[in-house]
Formats: sequence, C-alpha cells, structure tokens
Amino acid sequence: MTVELTRQQLDFVKQELVLFREEFGRTVLSKVQEVLRYRSPLPTIQAILQGMHDLEANLSAPSAKGTVWVLGDEIAPMLKLVILARRRVVAADVEDRKAKTTSPEVIATLEVELSQFDSILDLAWAKTTVAVRKPRLADFLTLEEVEKALGTRLPSRQYDEKFHLL
Repeated sequence: MTVELTRQQLDFVKQELVLFREEFGRTVLSKVQEVLRYRSPLPTIQAILQGMHDLEANLSAPSAKGTVWVLGDEIAPMLKLVILARRRVVAADVEDRKAKTTSPEVIATLEVELSQFDSILDLAWAKTTVAVRKPRLADFLTLEEVEKALGTRLPSRQYDEKFHLL
C-alpha cells in the first residue's frame, strides 16, 4: 500500500527518525559494539541501519501528489518501526508527567504530544503494515553482559559458570 503523508507529517517523521537513530545508536549499537568489538556490523544491525538510510533517502525526495507526499512502499515497515518506537518513548514520558497532576487541562495538554504519532498510525498503510522488529541487547548478548552494558542489576539469578546463561 502506498505511503502518503502530509507535509507536516513528513517533517515530523524526519525529526523522529533523527531521534530514533540517536536512541538506537546509544542503547543498542554502541553497547553491542563495545562488548563484542566486531569488525563489521552484524547482519541484523546492518539491516536496521540500511532501513534507516533508505527511509531517510525516501523522506528527502518524496514525490508530491496534490497536498500529499508519496513515499516508496518498501519503507513502510521501517517507518512504522520508527513511529512506534518513538511513540513508546514519548508516551512513557507523558505518563510520568501525567502521574504528577490531577488537572484535566494539564492531562489533555500532555496527551496532545501523542497526537501526531496517532495521526500517522491511523493511516491506512500504517494499519496494514507490519513493522520491522527492533533488535534488543538481549538478541546479541547474554543477560549477564546486558546487565554490565546497562550498568544495572536485574533481579538476582544464578548464571551457569561455563556458558554464562541462566
């Protein structure tokens, strides 16, 4: 299905792609690289990086169809991943701030921050598209290494001495 966005949605997606790229680099890419010290990106990570590159290229050269900008169908799964991942981050922040107030006016104002995400997710192409799966640290590292990389401690568990698994 054809990906069609308004100019405002197109600009919004460009901003969110930048934020997604930074977050992915900080939370997954750099941590995996730091622990595994691989020479070339792992295929799963390379696919996400290529998807971000393709999406960025498509966003930079959309074709106009009236007041709507048309993007290539092939970028829809990556675009949906970016929108869903960024919506989760913003929604968690909004929920934290909503917990600090009882004012309906403040709550309504905070919920508006999610409206641009929701307007994109309500489009026909977004409803029928399955998002690309975002890799997690646990896809590449043992839980013990994830704890070290994040500098946090998960609930106590006993790791196997030989394989470092639970």
